[in-house]
Amino acid sequence: MPGRQHHQNAGGPNLAGSYSESAALVRSTEGMAYTEEGGGSMLNPRSPTAGATAGFGYFQWVVLLVVGLGLAADTIELFVIAFILPSAEVELCIDTNEKGWLAAITFLGMMTGAVMWGNLSDRMGRRRTLMSALGVNAVFSIIAALMPTFGTFMTARFCSGIGIGGAFPIVLAYFAEFLCKSDRARYLSLLLMFWALGGVFVALVGWAIIPSTGAEVVQESKEHFSAWHQFLLVCSLPSMVAVIGLVFLPESPRYLLEAGREVEAMMVYQFWNSFLQLFIPPNLRVTSVLLVLWFTAAFGYYGLTIWFPDYIKKLKVDQYTENTNVTFNATFVGVSFNTSIENVHWMSSSFIDCRFHHLILSHVTFSNCTLEKVEFSNVKSSRTYFKDSLIQDCRFVDTDLSHHFENCKLDNNTVLSLTAGCALDFDYNIHLDEVFRENLVGQLAILPGAFISAFVIDKMGRVKMIGVAMFLSSVTSLFIWFLDTNSSVIAFEAIFNFVFICAWNTIDIATIESYSTHLRTTGFGFLSASCRLGGLMGVLTFRNLITSSRSIPMLTTAAVLLIGGIISVRLPETRNVLL
Repeated sequence: MPGRQHHQNAGGPNLAGSYSESAALVRSTEGMAYTEEGGGSMLNPRSPTAGATAGFGYFQWVVLLVVGLGLAADTIELFVIAFILPSAEVELCIDTNEKGWLAAITFLGMMTGAVMWGNLSDRMGRRRTLMSALGVNAVFSIIAALMPTFGTFMTARFCSGIGIGGAFPIVLAYFAEFLCKSDRARYLSLLLMFWALGGVFVALVGWAIIPSTGAEVVQESKEHFSAWHQFLLVCSLPSMVAVIGLVFLPESPRYLLEAGREVEAMMVYQFWNSFLQLFIPPNLRVTSVLLVLWFTAAFGYYGLTIWFPDYIKKLKVDQYTENTNVTFNATFVGVSFNTSIENVHWMSSSFIDCRFHHLILSHVTFSNCTLEKVEFSNVKSSRTYFKDSLIQDCRFVDTDLSHHFENCKLDNNTVLSLTAGCALDFDYNIHLDEVFRENLVGQLAILPGAFISAFVIDKMGRVKMIGVAMFLSSVTSLFIWFLDTNSSVIAFEAIFNFVFICAWNTIDIATIESYSTHLRTTGFGFLSASCRLGGLMGVLTFRNLITSSRSIPMLTTAAVLLIGGIISVRLPETRNVLL
């Protein structure tokens, strides 16, 4: 076959200083001859033999490892908040409304980054935009770990979310364009296993670094550089390593060849021109179907992701409340309390000339009690209240009890050297071991599901795989009704994640295969943004369902996933599509 002929651009000199990697590759092929197999040039990006000639070897394994770390960083970005929240609540003095925004700000950043960087990747190349996105994520993750106030921490988290949100669509497109059709689904599924490995990484590092009880959180927060700051620094490592690895990797050959045929068009390619192509035939149908699939999958999965740990905490609280030690009509005269008191409710009791010193009062209630000449010194409290009580001639020295009186009669009391700091009533009754275990088991369960789907997806096809997995996930969610113990919640999450990941990974692969090269990451970025929106709405919705009947999250999840499964039959089959 003759070599590619060179045609001088009419704008000649104007483009001389703006050659891209794509143009350089095109120029370097001038005058060369290429071997045709089956009627396709080896350098034709849509040739069936182009990818097969390269095969899958050590180089592709290196690419898999590097971009896999970038994909793991996406999971890490989503899950770190659940681990640092108790510590950050104490140190940054975060109230209930602000806690909700900590998770929301990450999703907002991811939505912004997915749209912005996805389009840039189709215009400027996969490698350089992926490096910049992961670089932004790594830098601002480190900055967030160093921020001393809630406002600056939120700003840094938003920026790091923009970076990782932009990286997610590029990672899959970049790796897919190194693969031939016969290997594509299998190795993309292996790549998606890194998403689960990111969750495992977070759980293990959190278990090793983050304090696991409320008392430890309060004590550890006094350190200059406390554990949750260290945890955030460690969690920035995958992004940093991925950026370093990308320095030594080339641009996607499929992108370079595609861009090389239309260098002039790429020079004037504008965002809205490419973005609006997603919503006109022949892309309108596939974009609409994928939009519903991404949204419903993210709404259900991320909603349950926030519901599982919060529901485990609710079960612990309910059990804790049932075990409250209630004491009626007790009288204490001249008693000195110097060991911490927890989960006690005194009713109609009297404390005369007593002393509470150097201790913690956790979940202690004085109801309709009389306290005369009682001294509280160097006392820390958590969810401790005085209700409908008489308090007279008492001294409060270095305590945080001044805002814990409800409908009490206060007479001739003294408050000295009130301890300064956050006025929030932090709950010491948190035990994160169960939450760490739940997260770890849930993420580990994703791995076999992703591994099995890698070998089944080509046999079943994309559409059937998505439909079956979404339907089974919907049916599985009905068993939420039977979750009444910590162990049952953890077991259910493992089963649900095992089934659901088959649908999620296949949606990712089908999205990559549904768009041509010049729209691939633009489309993936837009759909990834819709995924973040679905995740945000799922988180906000399910967070308000913790105290409701289990039937509500059960039916909500089942209905949403069933809708996705039904809509999936409208998706065109893409397993034989050449990238």
